Amino acid sequence: MGTFLNILGSIGVALLLYVAFLLLVRFIRNAADKDRMLNMVFLRIMVPKKESKDDQQDEQGSRGGDFKEVIGVASQLFESLHSIYSGKLKTYFTGQDFFSLEYAAIENQISFYIVAPRDLKSLIEKQVTATYPDAYVDEVEDYNLFQEGGKYAAATLQLSKDYIFPIRTAEYMNSDPLNNLTNALSKLSYDDGAAIQFVLRPTKDGWQKRGREEAKNIFSQKKSSKFSWNPLSWIATFFEILIKGEIGGGGGDEGGGGRTTPMTDEEVKA
Repeated sequence: MGTFLNILGSIGVALLLYVAFLLLVRFIRNAADKDRMLNMVFLRIMVPKKESKDDQQDEQGSRGGDFKEVIGVASQLFESLHSIYSGKLKTYFTGQDFFSLEYAAIENQISFYIVAPRDLKSLIEKQVTATYPDAYVDEVEDYNLFQEGGKYAAATLQLSKDYIFPIRTAEYMNSDPLNNLTNALSKLSYDDGAAIQFVLRPTKDGWQKRGREEAKNIFSQKKSSKFSWNPLSWIATFFEILIKGEIGGGGGDEGGGGRTTPMTDEEVKA
């Protein structure tokens, strides 16, 4: 009995130390993000209006099926911006740098901005102009949507499922979905304002592996691995064994001989 209590005591101490460490890391990351937000630069991106007939036809094509070619160019920009990722140990505590893409509609004018830490300004300018040679990148003051006595509303969107499950991508679209957003912004009155913000932060390579493993498990009808490096999951597993017995016990066929649904097949292929 004494040995069991000693084990529980050791687990409790380890758990407290782990939680304290996580809280410390979160505190440091929040402080680092606040410092970043106080030193952000607003870069307004402007593209010359298409004047020639050929250019106008190309622009109209981007609103139809050929818009995928335009998105292909944009994907190259995002791939190049992934270079801001840092694998240094310091970033484990301070977090990765982030930037945002923003549409802002103010006084019947829609503008597009990239907002990033000042030390990334030069890199972003070079990558944008390299990808879009006709684009103008201009540093401007922070825009202000708020008016005295006005009414305001805000909302955030997040994935309803784990990131490994796909969302609808350009591959399955026939037109640029941003057209719907810009059309809605263009209908605002002069005194109204709105902004749409996409906040992006790079992550290390390897996140794709989990998606491939999950797809393999779905096709083979296997359950996802429950192993985790989180000590909290170890403790939960420990008590689950005490209460229910061996994990995975019980009836049912092992391995997978079952069939997947067409919808599941589409998710896995994506």
